[in-house]
Amino acid sequence: MATRNTVSQENMEMLARYHQWAGERLLGDLESISDEEWYRDEGLFFDSIHGTLNHLLLVDQLWLGRLLGRPITISGLDQQLHGKRQPLIRALRAQWQAVIDYAKSADATDGIPETRFINTRGEEYQLPKMPVFQHIVNHGTHHRGQISAVLTRNGHPAPELDLGYMLYDEADEVLDKA
Repeated sequence: MATRNTVSQENMEMLARYHQWAGERLLGDLESISDEEWYRDEGLFFDSIHGTLNHLLLVDQLWLGRLLGRPITISGLDQQLHGKRQPLIRALRAQWQAVIDYAKSADATDGIPETRFINTRGEEYQLPKMPVFQHIVNHGTHHRGQISAVLTRNGHPAPELDLGYMLYDEADEVLDKA
């Protein structure tokens, strides 16, 4: 078995779990909203809840592709990957799992601390992997917060999405198994 850079790998795995956990919690609260609310322009950067989640998927794919050395080409940060609600939800879930799989992989801590890529403006960059990975999660946190604000503004409950709540959940699971 290969040795791990435990601090970085464990941190990446925890952040990846958080990214999925927070996304699933948000989707849970979004189940109760109508399609009209899902697609309505709410004044977000990407207009609607659907547009914002679509943007999250796109950016996750963009940055994870850079980390994996498999960059994707996009037409813009508002490029629509899925026009319908359920296919978008399925794609988000698959992407969150891909982020977890990356965090657990040898690619994440393969001794090469940086990733090289050409950004959407055609500029070449070489950036440290860990902050790039953290950006995936932080970007998701930013937009999940926007969606949570829309939910509460429209009279719906919004989930507790702080990392601490995931840590409580994980601690409870360990205690339940003991």
